[in-house]
Amino acid sequence: MDPYARLREIESLDPEKDCERIFRLIALYEFPLEYGIGIELAQISDFAVPSIGNLLAATGEFTERGQKRNDDTSILLSEVFAGGVGTDRGRAAVRQINRAHKSYDISNDDFRYVLATFAVPPVRFIEKYGWRALTDHERTAIHFFFRRLGNHMAIRDIPDSYEELAAFMDDYEAEHFAYSEGGHRVALANRDRMAADLLPGIPINLARQVVDALVPEHVRRPLGLPRPSHTAQFAVDMILKARKAVVHHLPASTEPASLAVFAERSYPNGYKIEEVGPVNHPMTGSTSGCPYSGRNNHLAT
Repeated sequence: MDPYARLREIESLDPEKDCERIFRLIALYEFPLEYGIGIELAQISDFAVPSIGNLLAATGEFTERGQKRNDDTSILLSEVFAGGVGTDRGRAAVRQINRAHKSYDISNDDFRYVLATFAVPPVRFIEKYGWRALTDHERTAIHFFFRRLGNHMAIRDIPDSYEELAAFMDDYEAEHFAYSEGGHRVALANRDRMAADLLPGIPINLARQVVDALVPEHVRRPLGLPRPSHTAQFAVDMILKARKAVVHHLPASTEPASLAVFAERSYPNGYKIEEVGPVNHPMTGSTSGCPYSGRNNHLAT
C-alpha cells in the first residue's frame, strides 16, 4: 500500500465532522506505537499535578494493582477510540469509566488538563519520532475529537483550537507542577509497569532507564524520577530516530494496531464492558478508583 494513501484519505475528510475517523486512522494505522507511547507519557504528566497525583495514590489502584489498572484503562479507551462515542460499545465504555470514578470531585481545570494531555503529548511525540510530519489538518481533527469527548464529559471552557489547547497545557504545567509524595509513588509504580510492558524480557534496571529517558525533564523533575544517564538518553533517541527512518520507507500497514494484549492479560476468558474496572467498584459502595471523572460528568477519559 502506498505509504501516503491514508494521508490523502485523511486530507479528503472534514476535520470536525469526520474527526473520529481521522483520529482512528492516525492512532491505529499511521502512528500506533508513537501514539501509544505518547499516551503513556501523558499519564505520567498527570501525576506531576499534586491534586491528581495524591488522589491517584490514595486509591491504591496504581500502586497495588497497577497492571490491571492500566489494562482496564487501555481496554475502555480502546473501545472509545475504535468506535467513537456514538456507538453502543463506545457509550458503554464511557459509562463504565464514569461509574468507576463518579465518587470523586475533581476541578474543571484538572479535567481540562487531563483532556489536553491525551491530545498534546502524543502529537508532540509523533512530530519528533513519527515517520512523517503531522499536518495542520490532522492536528485540527485530533483537537475536535477530544473536544467532542470533553463536551460529553461536561468539561467547560475547552480551548477552541489545538494550538490553544497546547498552550493551556503548557501554562497549567508551569503553574501547577510540583513534587508530591503521592505523585512520586504513583510515578515509580507506573514506571515499573511501563518498563515491563515496553521491554518484556529485558532486565528491569535497563528497562527503567529506557522509560526514564522517554520522560521529558520538566515532567521527571517534579515527580522525583531518576535522571537517566547521557548514554541511555542518546541510545533511546538514536533508536527511535533510526526506526523513524526505516518506517518511512516501508509500505503502509493495512491492519489496525491490536489492543488484544490488554484484554488477554487481565481477562483471559474475555470481558464484558460493564465488568471492566476496579474490583471494588464505587457502584457497590467502595470509593476506590482513579479520579479522572468527577460528579455529574456524562463521560470520562
